[in-house]
Amino acid sequence: MILPATYKPLAINLGIFFLPKIQQSRPLPRLNRQEIDAMSEAYQLELIRSYASAGLTAVVTINSGALIAGLSQARNIDFVPPAAIAAALLVWALGVTAGVASWGAAFRGVVANATADRATQMRWRNIAIRLFHISLSLFLFGFLVISVTALSLAS
Repeated sequence: MILPATYKPLAINLGIFFLPKIQQSRPLPRLNRQEIDAMSEAYQLELIRSYASAGLTAVVTINSGALIAGLSQARNIDFVPPAAIAAALLVWALGVTAGVASWGAAFRGVVANATADRATQMRWRNIAIRLFHISLSLFLFGFLVISVTALSLAS
């Protein structure tokens, strides 16, 4: 069956932490080639799409959450200059924009896949991956702006 084959590695890896020490001495079962081949290509593509969708949702959510938290707490962060807070908010807004743009690039890649245009699909996929990483980096950079400014003023 297809569904258990996808959850088997997760169950094996999680079992390492919850099994008593005696049971861990046995070799762990692995997915065999027949179980991997049993997953259809359409099912594998659907798994990839669902992971990508969750990742894009995550980067947009963390950037927008940081943006909202920064806006709502700006008056309470009196140890950081307003210019640093404004810069961090701008960085997080750019992170939201990059996350949404990565969804658009991923959509263009799916459209190119549907038309069997492999070169265009790869180009848009690479753009989507880069935008995803840019969005994630901007989330971290926003916190770095506030942290470095607060630490430099504290010393």
